[in-house]
Amino acid sequence: AEALIGKGVKLSVFDPDVSLSRLLGANKRFIEKHLPHIGELVGDDLSATVADAELVVIGTSNRMVLDELARVLQPSQKLLDLVNVRASTLADKAQGLCW
Repeated sequence: AEALIGKGVKLSVFDPDVSLSRLLGANKRFIEKHLPHIGELVGDDLSATVADAELVVIGTSNRMVLDELARVLQPSQKLLDLVNVRASTLADKAQGLCW
């Protein structure tokens, strides 16, 4: 992520298992020290996060995420699949990598 941002790539992240507002203690201090701009990158709404994306990278097989992504992904957007989504409705839109 840092390398992409350093090259001027606009990067957004959606992960339903990550909530920066719930971080406490050592985890919060680590994020604040080492990744202070992460809050600008992490979105809590999948539709808004991918709305302007040219490329969407999927790294979860979470069925709810896959179903929502199938609804909001535009035909012009490319989908890079890191988890093998063959069984989902995204299978025909995905380009696989590392599987």
